[in-house]
Amino acid sequence: MATKLLMTALVALSVSNLESELAANDYTVEELTEALELERAKDEPRKTAIEALEIDLEAASGEGDKEPEPEHTGYKVAKGKSITTSVGIKSEGDKVTADMVTGGDAKLQLLESKGFIV
Repeated sequence: MATKLLMTALVALSVSNLESELAANDYTVEELTEALELERAKDEPRKTAIEALEIDLEAASGEGDKEPEPEHTGYKVAKGKSITTSVGIKSEGDKVTADMVTGGDAKLQLLESKGFIV
């Protein structure tokens, strides 16, 4: 009962006060879930309040701690290989991008599967 009363008071705050309150206190996953449900149940739920609660809920549940996927740094011509591109012949170690080959990304994937680029 106390949790529901606290979360009812939390969602009654203005969005800026809600964000300040979330930043200043460590609420449990259950409390944040309750507050999120109360905000969504309103006649006119506030999108920014829902986003603030979702962000805090994600942090509280540990979902925000995941390592980001490393970005693909591009392709290079494989050792001992060379390919012809729209900008000329590329040889071992040269960078190759989708706009350099006819067929774009699909062609790059094919070249990679055949061992021409890495």
